[in-house]
Amino acid sequence: MSKKFIIALIIIIGATNNLFAQRGRQAGNGNRNLRENNATTLLGVNGVYKQNGDSAFGAGLSVTNLYDWFHFGTSVDYSKGCFAGKFQIGPAIWFGNFYGALSLDMGLAQCLRIEEYVNENTLDVFKTRTPAPKMTLGGSVRMGFVFERVGIQARVSYDNANGYKRGTMLGEPWVLRSSIENENIITAELGISLVLGSNEIRYSGDNCYEFSGFGGISSYGVFFGSELLKFERTGYSVGQSYGGFASFYLGNGNAELGGKYMFNWYPGGSNSIYTGSIGAELAMGQYKRQWNGAADDPERFSVKARNYAFGGRFAGVVEPVALQLGQFKVSAFGSIGYAVWIPVKATGNLGYETSSENSGLYWNMGAKLSIAL
Repeated sequence: MSKKFIIALIIIIGATNNLFAQRGRQAGNGNRNLRENNATTLLGVNGVYKQNGDSAFGAGLSVTNLYDWFHFGTSVDYSKGCFAGKFQIGPAIWFGNFYGALSLDMGLAQCLRIEEYVNENTLDVFKTRTPAPKMTLGGSVRMGFVFERVGIQARVSYDNANGYKRGTMLGEPWVLRSSIENENIITAELGISLVLGSNEIRYSGDNCYEFSGFGGISSYGVFFGSELLKFERTGYSVGQSYGGFASFYLGNGNAELGGKYMFNWYPGGSNSIYTGSIGAELAMGQYKRQWNGAADDPERFSVKARNYAFGGRFAGVVEPVALQLGQFKVSAFGSIGYAVWIPVKATGNLGYETSSENSGLYWNMGAKLSIAL
């Protein structure tokens, strides 16, 4: 064996050992593609008490990521025909298996509005109880105790719902006698939590969260919103992402929360600049609609009004053009689907029936800016 060959072999072995040592150090510290999650992820199932001009009991779901000093999460709840959803973020602290947290809350809520009209000529009374979707801003105090895989949790929150202008439903000789719309929402929750993951090592570049802001036009008008998706690479050039989103429509006050699943294509693997996606989304929310009502004697009472009704929609989604620019991604998207709404109901001391449109085609198109967390 020649001296040159032995020298070359020594150099290769030394370089290889140095490379493995370097990778070992990176895996333990500083390698963004292999790091500890350092978070406890909790799925909560909660009983809910809500005070919003009228008290109501209901149920809710929450997902929370708790770090040593920080937390963020989302929650949705339903009570007495009304729903609310929001995103929470703020400081947290652990004492053994016990934790406490304060959060800033941002979201959407359906707020109860009670209006009573009286006819000055006949003294007939017409009373409506309608929910209206609004953006909310508030805060929460959260605490809980975690056993090995289960725990208990409690939360109290206060939210303020923003107001917006609206016209009266009935004209003369009907007079609006009273209108109650409580914009202060107090919510108390108590429930159990399931530990989905704790201090796991993950490949962050191939298993990350994407937070996005988006906007565009739709069959409901101009809209904007945000989403949080979990991305997982399932092959060299393919992956999947899933999570939730919230949308708010300008002009008509439509608001919705939903879930999304997307199949992603990265033709050049992890170094792709161009990407494409196709998938589906399912949403629920409050939608503004026109409805008609008439009494047994239409000359005595009839009404045409715009109101909000609870409903949902399903849509196929495509992102044909997306540019991956390091930690950021810019994309264009479009969707088409179908929406269904609960029929409008109203009551009064006059016998009458209502009619409204209860389903229709939905479409949208827009642009999105995402950041990998």
